[in-house]
Amino acid sequence: MKKIIFLIAAVLLLSFSIAAQDKPQPVNPDFTGTWIFDAKASQVAADFKRDFKDYTLVIVHTEPQIKITRSAVFKNENISADLVLYSDKRGEKNQPYFRVRTQEATSKSFWKKGVLVRESMETLLPNVNGQIRTTEKYILSEDKKTLIITGTINAVGVTVLVDTTNYRWVFRKKE
Repeated sequence: MKKIIFLIAAVLLLSFSIAAQDKPQPVNPDFTGTWIFDAKASQVAADFKRDFKDYTLVIVHTEPQIKITRSAVFKNENISADLVLYSDKRGEKNQPYFRVRTQEATSKSFWKKGVLVRESMETLLPNVNGQIRTTEKYILSEDKKTLIITGTINAVGVTVLVDTTNYRWVFRKKE
């Protein structure tokens, strides 16, 4: 009797493991390409739209590494900066977006239902306890022609006029 129960349990376990293998694994999007900022479709501060021109992302995506080269014209000066993300949660250290500061922003990036999430923290100034915490989501449209980066910025440990800021950057893929 024990042999029959063991045999039935083994067959059931084997059938469950075979069924689990048949499920298609989710495929995360590939962000590789050149992306042009669409200021009209984006929700950013007016001074950002005024001061930044020709904002472009060049992304090389080789899982788990995502290298983003950002370039723009800021007040008639060409600027660029690299951002390297690792989608396996190992963590990253990068310069903040185009900011002229010496400190780094630390972050962790990971996939959540086909969306790349980046959670970062940045110290405002040396010798100041205040921090900026940002959560960004990188979302690729179904037709793979639009990249949307949404973000929420929270100031922690300092008094500022606005505690939370949201943004939505829209980029169109260059053909």
